Amino acid sequence: MIEYKITPAAWIKKIPAHWNFNLVREIFEERKTKVSDKIYPPLSVSKAGVVPQMETAAKTDNGDNRKLVKIGDFVINSRSDRKGSSGISDYEGSVSLIYTVLKPSINVNKKFLHYLLRSVPFTEEYYRNGKGLVSDLWTTNYDKFRNIFIPIPPCDEQEKIVRYLDKKTSQIAMYIDAKKKEVELLGELKRSIISDAVTKGLHSSQTPTHWKKIKLKYIAKLNPDRKKSFLPTDKLGYVPMECVKSGYLIPKEILFKDLISGLTYFENGDIILAKVTPCFENGNIAIAKNLTNGKAYGSSELFVLKCFNVKTKFLFYLLQSNDFKNDCIASMTGVAGLKRVSSRTLMNYLISLPLPEEQKEISNFLDAKCAKIEKLIETLQNEIKFVEELMTRIISDVVTGKIDVRELI
Repeated sequence: MIEYKITPAAWIKKIPAHWNFNLVREIFEERKTKVSDKIYPPLSVSKAGVVPQMETAAKTDNGDNRKLVKIGDFVINSRSDRKGSSGISDYEGSVSLIYTVLKPSINVNKKFLHYLLRSVPFTEEYYRNGKGLVSDLWTTNYDKFRNIFIPIPPCDEQEKIVRYLDKKTSQIAMYIDAKKKEVELLGELKRSIISDAVTKGLHSSQTPTHWKKIKLKYIAKLNPDRKKSFLPTDKLGYVPMECVKSGYLIPKEILFKDLISGLTYFENGDIILAKVTPCFENGNIAIAKNLTNGKAYGSSELFVLKCFNVKTKFLFYLLQSNDFKNDCIASMTGVAGLKRVSSRTLMNYLISLPLPEEQKEISNFLDAKCAKIEKLIETLQNEIKFVEELMTRIISDVVTGKIDVRELI
């Protein structure tokens, strides 16, 4: 039976009686040393922790004005739109000035700090101490961060906590990886079924000779013009790129007066297709539906196709085929990380078009097949989400003393 004591912090009301309670400033010193990424390689900080920055990542013009990171430093992004992006660094390098870099100043197990300061209860307290005009510009500065209380168990217990969580998280991560592999294999099966059906039909081992070769521009209009004007208070659908998934979309709602310039217009029944990497490779495509008042604006990185000489559902499936995807990926142009499929490549893409009744038959077949596969994928994804949430809860409960691991190691 654990005995608890009351803490001075609202975010963690009690801790085991034998644990200590310290302010962040008593555990860390802020590191403010300015360096260049020419000498100290750039690091990225995300929910995965602190890792070397990928070569394809967009570089800034301010590479000589960065913060030094040493091995063992704790680095955290102060911006709320990067919530949970933090970790103890295993690397020496440099990060953007928006990050807070902290050097542990007393003998505390660094891996324990990594688990504690990335836990949900602490993360919520960290951002509660921030300020800003709107939620996505909310920032937690070090002058507030330094005065947050954190629990510190005895050194031997810190080591046991780390060993316990390392083992548990490793087991759970292996399980999640296996489930994600199943999702990946089902996705490959779905793409294979689609590819065979839209290139060979349902009753042939090769493309039927009566299918007509035709370029996409002769069966669908690209980015059709808006035919209706809107009042400032008119409600429309709004679809940023993160709302376009593999085969469906999740539309939001917005007032016309709140739209920014440069967005892409489309209507219910149009096909929307991502044109930029990695969204194109990820298969971000959908047939627009359930839009507010039947109309929407979305990301400027979307193609919009309005079909006129082809069944919309058939073209929707054809644009998910392996041949189409591979040919477009090979044609992409642009700098690393920002490559795009050109409208010229898209509209001049040559397809084999079945007769209308065959298009309908193929679409109906794929609707049934894909629905079964997508149901299996959804079940697996829900299972992954549940296990991820379980892992998050275990970490939070262990580092705040709700679970005693001393007898479990």
